[in-house]
Amino acid sequence: MKISLFETHIETNCLEKATAFYEQVLELEVALASSRGVRFYWIGEPGEHMLGVWETDVSPISVRHFAFQVDFEDLPKIIEKYSEKGVQFQNHFRETTNEPSVHCWMPSASIYFQDPDGNSLEFIAKLPGKSNPSGGIIPLSEWMRNNG
Repeated sequence: MKISLFETHIETNCLEKATAFYEQVLELEVALASSRGVRFYWIGEPGEHMLGVWETDVSPISVRHFAFQVDFEDLPKIIEKYSEKGVQFQNHFRETTNEPSVHCWMPSASIYFQDPDGNSLEFIAKLPGKSNPSGGIIPLSEWMRNNG
């Protein structure tokens, strides 16, 4: 099972200034622009790596958040392996579960957990199919029913 870094997140005191910097100076491609004080940028090719830039007062996650990319086929094995080692997983809504959440706008399946210092970690697996920005965040089982 291969694990690689997929995304990280940072905070900003002024999203407008940060947006100008990342979009105009660094010329990063916007992956998702949200009205809730966050921008996601692709690093490299779309879907390859991602940076989340959060306005300080709206971040629902710790800025100490990292996502490790895994193959979708390995995700159940990874959840089982680390559950057996005492890792407690959560879905996107911070509910304790071993069922990943699907971010339909990508699409990807994610399961979250914390290290001993409370840093927010995530295993993320890209899913086949087209992006569905209006699909929201749903349980993997629901995505599987709808997408075979």
